[in-house]
Amino acid sequence: MRRAPQTSKKSRALGASVRGFREEVQAMARGELELSPFDRLVGIRILEVAGGRARLAIDVGERFHNPAHVLHGGILSGLVDSAMAYAVSTQLDPDESCTNIDLTIRFVKATVAGAMVAEAKVVRAGRTVVVVECDVTDSEAELVARASSSFVRRRARGGAGWLGKPKERPA
Repeated sequence: MRRAPQTSKKSRALGASVRGFREEVQAMARGELELSPFDRLVGIRILEVAGGRARLAIDVGERFHNPAHVLHGGILSGLVDSAMAYAVSTQLDPDESCTNIDLTIRFVKATVAGAMVAEAKVVRAGRTVVVVECDVTDSEAELVARASSSFVRRRARGGAGWLGKPKERPA
């Protein structure tokens, strides 16, 4: 017999019910939940999440430069990490979450500013491990970075993924 979803103290405080990671990502894509704190901090936007794929975007500029005055690799790594996790979310059961167990990224082209788009796709969804690839392109559709990662499926313990809070609606 399946139990009804429960709400944790944290989720009640945030005004959200516990839901699986897949459902959270879909709610974020629809604009019903806030993005994760990291995604909000750096300005990541969800363009599309469906069918083992995810497209995310970020506008980059001087605030994300490294000491060499080009885009810091950590920003691109964060973008691909989020894109790949969101692509994996579409392959999960409602009571599953995921976490990556590796991340490989190759920086192909230095960039300074503009819109970056990450396109992630699941290449194999096994019972335990999901393998994902992701390309990042710039505003001229030139390849900036290529990444791959393996995610392990996890059963949720009282909720999964980022427990976002509902977006505030104007009165």
